[in-house]
Amino acid sequence: MLNLRISTIYMFSIYVIVSYIIWIYKPSIFFDTNGQIKSFGLGENQTVFYYPLILIFLSIIIFYIFELNN
Repeated sequence: MLNLRISTIYMFSIYVIVSYIIWIYKPSIFFDTNGQIKSFGLGENQTVFYYPLILIFLSIIIFYIFELNN
């Protein structure tokens, strides 16, 4: 059977909740006025804080927070 540590379940839950909260609030740093994800770049109506890229960094940070505590 698949054995999951409780910390893995917490990590996944926190990741999903934070991702969902960001998606619901749609901060202007990630999204344009129409609610669409801004494209990655430095030009007008672009951002270096690209939503999928932030989610990758978020997952790495959450992983290390939970792994360093074990």
